[in-house]
Amino acid sequence: MAKIVVFANQKGGVGKSTLAILYANHLTGSDDPDGKGVLVVDTDVQRSILAQRRDDMEQWGEDEMKYAVEYFKLTTMDEAEKMILDAKNKLEDTIVLVDVPGNITDDYIAPLLIYADYIICPYQYENKVLESTTTFIKVLESLRMKFPNKMVGQTIFVPNKIDSREGTKADLEVQKKVDDIMSKYGIVTSKVPSRVDFTRINTYINTPKQEQLVIPCFSDMDKHILSDTK
Repeated sequence: MAKIVVFANQKGGVGKSTLAILYANHLTGSDDPDGKGVLVVDTDVQRSILAQRRDDMEQWGEDEMKYAVEYFKLTTMDEAEKMILDAKNKLEDTIVLVDVPGNITDDYIAPLLIYADYIICPYQYENKVLESTTTFIKVLESLRMKFPNKMVGQTIFVPNKIDSREGTKADLEVQKKVDDIMSKYGIVTSKVPSRVDFTRINTYINTPKQEQLVIPCFSDMDKHILSDTK
């Protein structure tokens, strides 16, 4: 049985697609050199991950890719439910990373959240992002109440694209309060800093610098996601 890891938030621009690519590269590093255990599913209408994969195959060749990237255009709840359950039940010992569109109010998004083993929610400390993240949390809580037996996955909140070089004492106190609130609804990881290194990513491999920047966060995620894998 596969493990489903969904990357989602109501707010666009929080870095969910980038985070999904970086995590796929992280998972298919030294521990899984042939990448048989990872599949990335792009369901976002922008198809940013699929486009990146096509560019990478032109540069390195298809045979060099360590994991598969597939695009699914979902328009109905039935399509979404079939896709996610097929992946969950038919793939053996596979971690399926699903990049979800930003508009989570679309009905077909619900099955992706309901059947996920883990929901990765990147966020930032800006007011607009926090408002959207709060809306997203309310959607998740509503689904949990409506489908208590089906929706049993954990939510993992990732403070993402954070400028760690700046911040007054008051700013840091606000960040801690936000993290404390998030921890009531799920797991909060270490921060992923905002760096120019993340503007040059690919679906092949993380650079040593990229891996160094994400490893505190991804180690936190691994403790849960990989705890009972294989």
